[in-house]
Amino acid sequence: MSKRSFSDYFYPCCFLTVLVNIFLGLLSWGLIDITMSILKSILNNIQMREDRKNFLIRVAVIIMLTVIIYMPTLKNDFIWDDDDYVYKNELIQKSDGLFRIWFSRETVQYYPVVFSSFWFEHKLWGLQPFGYHFVNIFFHILNMLLLLKLVKKIYPRAAIPVALIFAVHPIQVETVAWITERKNILALFFFLSTCLSYLEYQREKKDWQYFRTLALFIFALLSKSISLYFVFVPILYKWWKGFKITVEDIKESVPFFVIGFLSGLNTMYMEIVKVGAKGTDFSLNLSERLVLAGKTILFYPYKILWPFEFMFFYPRWNINPSDWKQWFFSITVITLVFVMYFLRKKIGKGPIVIFFLYLVSIFPASGIVNVYPMIYSFVADHFLYLSMPPLLIFLCGLVFYLYDKLNKTTVIKRFYKTINKTLVIFIVLFLSFKTMSVAQNYKNQVTLWTDLIKRNPNLWASYINLAKIYDERNENEKAVVLYKKAIILNPKDFVSYYNLGNLYQKIGEYNKAVFLYQKALSVENKFTDVHNNLGLALNRLGMINEAMQEFETALKINPYYDNALINILNVTKDIVPDSIKDIADKKKKGSILEMAAFSLLVRGDTDKSLSLFMEARRFMPNDIGIYRGIALAYYKKGDMRYYKKYIKKALAIEPNNKELLEDLKKIPDTAESLEPIGNIPPEIQAEVEELNKKGINTAKSGDLDTALKIFDEAVKSAPNYAETYNNIGYVHYLKGEYDLAEKYFTKTLEINPEHKKARLNLVNMKNKK
Repeated sequence: MSKRSFSDYFYPCCFLTVLVNIFLGLLSWGLIDITMSILKSILNNIQMREDRKNFLIRVAVIIMLTVIIYMPTLKNDFIWDDDDYVYKNELIQKSDGLFRIWFSRETVQYYPVVFSSFWFEHKLWGLQPFGYHFVNIFFHILNMLLLLKLVKKIYPRAAIPVALIFAVHPIQVETVAWITERKNILALFFFLSTCLSYLEYQREKKDWQYFRTLALFIFALLSKSISLYFVFVPILYKWWKGFKITVEDIKESVPFFVIGFLSGLNTMYMEIVKVGAKGTDFSLNLSERLVLAGKTILFYPYKILWPFEFMFFYPRWNINPSDWKQWFFSITVITLVFVMYFLRKKIGKGPIVIFFLYLVSIFPASGIVNVYPMIYSFVADHFLYLSMPPLLIFLCGLVFYLYDKLNKTTVIKRFYKTINKTLVIFIVLFLSFKTMSVAQNYKNQVTLWTDLIKRNPNLWASYINLAKIYDERNENEKAVVLYKKAIILNPKDFVSYYNLGNLYQKIGEYNKAVFLYQKALSVENKFTDVHNNLGLALNRLGMINEAMQEFETALKINPYYDNALINILNVTKDIVPDSIKDIADKKKKGSILEMAAFSLLVRGDTDKSLSLFMEARRFMPNDIGIYRGIALAYYKKGDMRYYKKYIKKALAIEPNNKELLEDLKKIPDTAESLEPIGNIPPEIQAEVEELNKKGINTAKSGDLDTALKIFDEAVKSAPNYAETYNNIGYVHYLKGEYDLAEKYFTKTLEINPEHKKARLNLVNMKNKK
C-alpha cells in the first residue's frame, strides 16, 4: 500500500472537474437552448399563423400523451441488472465514485456519462426508483423534441408522424421503463444534439460550432458507443443534398472516425472480457452471422408496423444457413439497398441514405458482433432506440410515397378523406394503450419474469431469475419448482444446479446440495464458488477430507479466493493451507494471507485475523497494510497499547502517510500506556476516547468543573476505562482536592495495575500532600 503524491490526485481531479463541467455545460446547452428554443426554431419555418397554432397543438398533444402513457412507470421498482448500474453499484453511492467512474474500469461498461448521471441523482434522491424513472421519461420527451426539430429541418412532412410514433410506440417501453437503459436515452440525446449542431455548423461554418459538435459526439459515445454511426452522417448528408465532398470535409470527419473507432473497440473488449459475451453460445460462423443479420435488420421494421407482441426476451432463433429459406431476409436487405441506389435519380437519394444509416446503426446488434443478450435472444426492443430515428424517417417516407402514388386515383382520395382522421386517432390510441399495457410488465422483477414465462415459456433464464426472487424471500417450494424447470429447459447451464444446491444447503438438505454442486461442476469445473460451497456441504456431512479437497481446489483456481481460505481455517488448525504453502512467490503468498486476514477482521473473527496478519508479515515485512491490519485487530480487541505500537511501526516505513497519522490521532495524547477497554463496540470506544480528549482540552482551558462533567459522561459510556479515572484524578489534583485525586488514581490502578501515569500521579500527589 504505497503512498500517493499530491499530483497523483490533483491533475486527474482537475481533468475530472473539467469533464464534469463540460458535461453539465453541454447538458445545460441541451436543456436550456434546445428546450426553450426548439419550438421557436421550428415555428420559424412555418409561415401561416394558423399552421403555427395547429403545429403547437400537435406537439403539446404528443408531450401530454407521452406523460400520460409513462406516468404509471414512476411507481415501478428496479429490475434485472439495475443492481449493477444503480442500487448495488458502490461507485454511485461513494464520494470518490465519480472519480472512479471516469478513471477506472470498475463499471460493467465504460459509459461514464451514464454512471455520472446516476451518481448525481443518488445525491438527490438516494435509491428511490421514482427519481431515476422520472429522468428517463423526461429525456425521452426531450429526445422526441430534438427528433422533431431535426426531421423538420431535413424532411418537414414527416416531422410530426416521426415524433409521435417515436414517443408512444410500445417498442420504446423497454428503454424508457428500464433504468439501466439510461445509456440509450442519454446517447440519443447527445446524438441528436450532435446532428443539430452539425447542421448549424454546415450553415455558418464557425470553428466553435465544429468543436461543439465533436464534444457532443464524444459525450454520445461516453453514453453508448453505438452513437459512433454519426461518423457517416456528414459525408452522407452532403451526398444526399448534392454538395461537393471536398478534402476539407474528409479532414473534418477524421477525428470523428478515429474517436468513434476507438470507442467501438473499447466496448467490444468490455463486452467480451468483462460482460462475458463469449463461449459456445456465441460461436457462430460467418454464414450464420450473415443469415442472422438479415433476420435482425428486418425484425425491427416488422415490429414497428405490426405492434402486437412485445417481450423482454424474444425466442432465440435457430439459425441454419443450409436452409435456403433463411437467406431470404439477407437477400431482401441487399436487394433493397441496390434497388434504392439504382433508382436514386427517380426517387431521390434520401431513401438510400436514411436506410443506410439504419443499417449501420443496427449493425452492432445485428449478430455480426457478439453482445451479451444474444445468449438469451438475438433481438431486443431496447436495441432499436438509437436506430429508431432513421428507421421511422424511412418508414414514414415509404408511407408518404405510397400514399402519393395511390392518391392519384379518385377512389383512394374519397376513401382517405373519409377515414383519414379516424384511422390516425385509432392508431395513436391503440399504440398508447398498448404501450401502457407493456409498461405494466416492468413494474418489478416478479411481473417482468412472470410475464416472460407466459410469452416465452422455453427460456430457462426467466425461471432462474424468478426463482432467485422467491429464494431471497424464503419461499423455498416455489423456488425449487422454478429451478428444476430451468434445469429441464437447459441442462447445460451450471448456474441452475448451483443455485438449487445453495437453496438445499440453506434448508439443511446437504446430500441434495452435494449432488447438485457435482452436477454443476460436470458442466463447468472452474467456478470457485461451486467448489467452495460443495466443500461446505461435505463438511456438514462430516466428510472433512473431501471438503478440504474442494476448498484447496478453489484456491488453486484462484489463490486470492478468501472464502475458501477462511473455510480451511475453520476446518483445520493449520494457519497456512497447503495450496498457499506451495506458492513460491513470497509477496503473492503474503498478499493472499493479508486479504484473507482483512476478510476475517470484517467478519469479526479478530483472533484468527491476527494470526493470519502475523503470518503474512513473515513474507512481507515492509508492507504497511499488514501493520495497519494488525493495529486494527488490536483496536477491535480494545488493546490500545498494541494498536498504537503497530501504527507507529507502519509510520516508521512511511512517516508521512496521512491515513496512518489519522489513525494515530484516535489515541489521546495521555494514552501512553492504555489498557483494553474490554468488550466495548469500536464506535463506543471511539466516543469515550473523544470525550477524554475533550475533557483534557477543557481542563487545559481552566474550566475544571466542566471537564469533570465530560469525564463523568465517559465513565457512563465505559465504566472500566482506566484512562478516564486517571484524568478525573488529575483534575481533582489541579483543584487541590487531593483525597479525591488519590481515590481516582487508586481506582485507575485497580483497573490497570501497570498504568504508569496513574502510578506517577499518585506519587506526585502524595508528595504534594
